Amino acid sequence: LYNELVFKVPVFLTTSFSSMEVQHFYGFGNETEKDAALEDDNYYDVNQLQWNLHTGVRIPLSDLTCMKIGLGYKRVQHWENLDHLAEIYQPYGIGRFDVLFASLKWILDSRDNGINPESGVFIGAEAEWTPAAFDVEEQFGNAVIDARSYFTADILTPVTLAMRIRAQQLFY
Repeated sequence: LYNELVFKVPVFLTTSFSSMEVQHFYGFGNETEKDAALEDDNYYDVNQLQWNLHTGVRIPLSDLTCMKIGLGYKRVQHWENLDHLAEIYQPYGIGRFDVLFASLKWILDSRDNGINPESGVFIGAEAEWTPAAFDVEEQFGNAVIDARSYFTADILTPVTLAMRIRAQQLFY
């Protein structure tokens, strides 16, 4: 959702609601042996909902590049299942967990169409910082680089080759 509210700079507000962000927990470092019978009984499942709210400004730098600066809030709610592994281990973040974060993102986008591109390049570099606030005990950061390219060849019918490389690193 974009609106030009502040000095003709587009403001964005995004929200999401999901129960699919974390689906399974296999122990710390995944050292728990996976048992097919327990898998069938949903022993490794994590039942949770995540709600995200992210707002900020989008600053155009050129025709192809922009910068996004934002603040966000995330709430994670976990529902107890006493017969699941996550309840036994009680990893950090189980229960209700509230998080604040700040983000900075640089985007280069030369795609011909943002939804169904046939040519062009998309490169995004994002940094996110989460302070020790609400339920977060120690600050941490996250960096993501995402690169995509699209090429269409007309061989009997138009065929588009899409290639993507993505890297992510956490900083404590």
